[in-house]
Amino acid sequence: MALLIFVVNKIGLNKIIHIVTSIKLNYLPPIVSLYGLTLILGGINLWILLRPVARNIPLVRVVTYSMVSWSAGLFTPGKLGEFSVAYLLKKGGLEPGKGIAVALIDRFITLSTLIICSGLGMFLLFGARFIIFFSGGLASLFIGVYLLIFCVGKINARKPITWLRDFQSSLTGFFKDSKGILAINFFLTMVKWCITGLAFYLVFASFGSPANVVLIIIISMTITILNIIPVTLHGLGLKEIAAAYLYGMIGVPQEVAVVSSLFFSILAYAVGLTIFVSLGSHFHRK
Repeated sequence: MALLIFVVNKIGLNKIIHIVTSIKLNYLPPIVSLYGLTLILGGINLWILLRPVARNIPLVRVVTYSMVSWSAGLFTPGKLGEFSVAYLLKKGGLEPGKGIAVALIDRFITLSTLIICSGLGMFLLFGARFIIFFSGGLASLFIGVYLLIFCVGKINARKPITWLRDFQSSLTGFFKDSKGILAINFFLTMVKWCITGLAFYLVFASFGSPANVVLIIIISMTITILNIIPVTLHGLGLKEIAAAYLYGMIGVPQEVAVVSSLFFSILAYAVGLTIFVSLGSHFHRK
């Protein structure tokens, strides 16, 4: 809240109100449609990841579980609530260890695509030093997953635990035997982030401030990384500061960048609450 107040005070409340009232309403249907498409793609991605470990869970159910866990992630730091999909998949017949492994792999691919694509894009804006920074982040991500598998293996060797054994075998199996599945998921995740960036472009256009669509996609990926930092819910405050700075570099007025970021946060919570109210019963025990 303090960060949001700081940003609004810095930009000026009158400017923000003027931008909000200037939105072209005919842009709203395609923006909302693109946003909904990203949620469906997220569910399809999860369904594809489940192919090696659970082929009997229907696509519609997996998409539903994905949306419900996504909405839960909006209300937890670092979107940790998205791991609740493991509990939902357990209700669908998948062992807890395998469900956690699938959720972790999905998060790993999400971070990988964001780091790779935004890292290459930041090179265009800032130079080679940011390539080194993002390369270090990607390397740390791979090392973290390797260490996790190694540590779980050591724990299982000393005192076998069923769900940890399933977790380790699923993680190892993905990287050894399901590289094609990971590649498809990686590609679809990139498509999802491109659609998100396109939605941002339409929002800027609705405020009368269009910019280079490729750079908007790249910057939107970079800012999305802030959602995963467990400091604020859904990156609120941090995203607005980053948006004002990064989009400002490509000619988008700061007030438009801040309002656009707030618009998507409001849209996310509106959609998330709707999903949670209508589908949250999946969390109930039967």
